[in-house]
Amino acid sequence: MASDESYCFWQNKYAGESGEIPLERYLRNGLSHVFAGVYHSEDERLDETDVARWAFRDIVLAGIKVCMMHFRGELGVSPPSPPPPEAEDALVEMLLKCESGNLTVLRSVDQSRGTSILCTPIFRQLIVAMALSRGNRELAKYMIGQYPPGPGHELLFSPEKDGPTTNTSLITFGERRALSHPLFEGQADNGCEIWSAMIRTGWAAPRKYMLAWAATSPSVGAGVELLKLLAEHDVKLEHKAVWSAIGYGQLPLLDYVLTQYVPDNGDSLTCPIDEDEAHEFLKSAVRRKRGGIEQIELLFEHGINDINWVPNFDRRDPKNSTGGRDLAEMELNANLPQQTPLHVAATCGNVDAVEWLIKRGALPLRDYLDNTPYDTAKTMKQEEVMAVFVKHGWKSSERQGI
Repeated sequence: MASDESYCFWQNKYAGESGEIPLERYLRNGLSHVFAGVYHSEDERLDETDVARWAFRDIVLAGIKVCMMHFRGELGVSPPSPPPPEAEDALVEMLLKCESGNLTVLRSVDQSRGTSILCTPIFRQLIVAMALSRGNRELAKYMIGQYPPGPGHELLFSPEKDGPTTNTSLITFGERRALSHPLFEGQADNGCEIWSAMIRTGWAAPRKYMLAWAATSPSVGAGVELLKLLAEHDVKLEHKAVWSAIGYGQLPLLDYVLTQYVPDNGDSLTCPIDEDEAHEFLKSAVRRKRGGIEQIELLFEHGINDINWVPNFDRRDPKNSTGGRDLAEMELNANLPQQTPLHVAATCGNVDAVEWLIKRGALPLRDYLDNTPYDTAKTMKQEEVMAVFVKHGWKSSERQGI
């Protein structure tokens, strides 16, 4: 049934988030596509790619889209009979009770209304999505353990999309920030124990993008558990996960990640990994306004310790030519070619890291713009950092680049 109703999925999402409509109206707007055959021009785009994108925008509406595909017979099974209209009220009531209810409460609704929502895998799946979105992890975990997944479960809970901007958000959990599926925003942590439970029971597939969630988990135990589980499924650690752990992971998690990623070559004088990669890890540790000392010390413990190594960079090579605007942006982001960790710390105004690096033998090398770390601090107007350099006898006029 075509409709002029303004609340299709995008409008419904924004209206629900802004409080323009109550939660029940938000649910009924979405479910009208399933039970009443409501159809908008926006729905012409409905396919697996569309659902995968929505899974990281609004998992409940994504779950409703999976229901639409299911009843159209687009999920690899024969088209099932349309859901009875009377089931809509029961499903809405059960979804509303996902905030704090348990399975007993949901069964009571199902029985009192004479429906069979909990016997319908596609609707059970939507209930799990709703429970997770409302922070009722106990209900979600119980249902994950009690029932098999429904049609299109991987599409909903673990789409095969590896773009970090698509499926990962940097979210604050208490005093920590972590990379996470957006649905966990406002909750206690980024839900690593949920993903472990889902992978074990077949509700979700192990994906590369989960490595960053595990490496930055506010819960060290849950993060390590998920990392181990991903490894068991041959999802190998990548340098992006190490970067994530350096930037946002707790120290025990970073130590675990480095232990798994960095081989013990038995030679303290030889970098155990690619030197370019090691160089980027060291810079990542101090690319912050303060701190990073504990992270860089852990890198040292794992043999990543050459703070004066820089990659070869031939300015005469046309491939390395860089425009003025690009250079300015790279300078602001502490990402110029041939910068050392000391340059990066100076750019960020990270006084403690500058002091630590100098004491560990960092040299006043020149970067792509021929600047020493002191020059960089001066350009970026980092006066406290400049004072540290002066204290150690590094003066701009002497241009002590080597």
